[in-house]
Amino acid sequence: MPRRPPLLLALLLLFTLSPPAWAKTSFILLPVPGAGVSAAKTEAAMSALRGYLSSSGRYTLVDRDRLAAVMAEQKLQISGVADATRVVELGKILGAEKIAAVEILDGPGDEVSLGVTVVDVATAQVERVLPQTGSAIPEWNAKWLAGGWASAYPLVGTALGVKGATVFVDLGENDGMKPGQRLFVAHLKVERDDSGAVLFSNLDRIGTMRLTEVGPTRSKGTILRLEAGVTIQKGDRVSPDPIPLGTPSLARAPLNPQAKPGKLLLDDTMDSQLLAPEGNQGAPYRNGRLYIDADTIPPSWHARVYYGGTLNDSTDFVWESDLRWEGGDNARVTLIFRSNGQYALADGYALYLTQRGTFSFNRWRRGSWENLTPEEATGAMRRGKGEHNTVRIVGVDGRFDLYLNGQFVAGFQDETYERGTFGYLCNNQTIFSVDDVKVWAVAP
Repeated sequence: MPRRPPLLLALLLLFTLSPPAWAKTSFILLPVPGAGVSAAKTEAAMSALRGYLSSSGRYTLVDRDRLAAVMAEQKLQISGVADATRVVELGKILGAEKIAAVEILDGPGDEVSLGVTVVDVATAQVERVLPQTGSAIPEWNAKWLAGGWASAYPLVGTALGVKGATVFVDLGENDGMKPGQRLFVAHLKVERDDSGAVLFSNLDRIGTMRLTEVGPTRSKGTILRLEAGVTIQKGDRVSPDPIPLGTPSLARAPLNPQAKPGKLLLDDTMDSQLLAPEGNQGAPYRNGRLYIDADTIPPSWHARVYYGGTLNDSTDFVWESDLRWEGGDNARVTLIFRSNGQYALADGYALYLTQRGTFSFNRWRRGSWENLTPEEATGAMRRGKGEHNTVRIVGVDGRFDLYLNGQFVAGFQDETYERGTFGYLCNNQTIFSVDDVKVWAVAP
């Protein structure tokens, strides 16, 4: 087993959990290469991770040249730092709120595995550990790690005030805000001791708002929903991410029992051959069906396809597909919804189905796969090669229901994504086909 560098061992001795950070958190990214990791692998991993975090617009990252200069001046050797207090001092010198020690362990060929230990500079305590990834090329692991980072450290701003029906917030274009974006609003409850020190803090969701005008550093918008008897106040927290983030769980009864198909948005009988799957093996259209064929592609690769056009902005929906298992030794298929239509930096939800008769609900964050519910078996699925399954997913707000062959299977709740398109993805050792795809808006 690869040996952990001394820095990580020292940081883990300080482990505790601190309250969540607000606003655009500032980080020092501190590379901590393990035994045998080359300078080239370290640079590849750190450059990729820095690129993904920077492009998200959610964080302030301390400049690498400043970091190197201060470390040289302080005579700090990364591989030999065993005193975590000196690491915290580095954060104070550079004016960062957090130090992210990025542990890089060697793998075969060009591969590495990555893990992160985050230290809060103010408290000198380890507040979060992002678990070590599997071995993969640095670009992939940096992408997956950045997705987990987004969940662990949401972008949180502050309500500056309310004038009439307009709410003003301190998030703007520089933070990735756009007109029409939804923000979650929460009261921050704080309990202090006699000296004013924080004993406990907690967020209490009170509603949502929609941005109408966005400036470089500030925006304004209108209230979408508010809990009864509450108002948005100066100092309330706002975020494009659900705050606080709930814990998803399976629902054993429909969450949208009244939702019915309304206006038909898509009726794809495959006659028009609208789609061109990426990573596909063989002809995509065969005998009047769309084939997603990933049988012989390398492990961890996927064949995939997304609908575009007006479906990119779909909100509440009823989506139905006729799927047929066509082959493969380990057939698995993923139905994608409320997606940004991207693969490498995917955002959206995913229903994972296997020919063994199992399913799970999942979420992508910037290409990082997160399980929302455990994989479990269902008797509603027809499992053999050549068997058809009619799959229907109903989504209203943050509530989703799954039906297989006319039978309700399960539901889940999650508020991360409000709109997006639909698609299909399959792993290697899988061939499946699809036909009669319909998408309806939910009837008023």
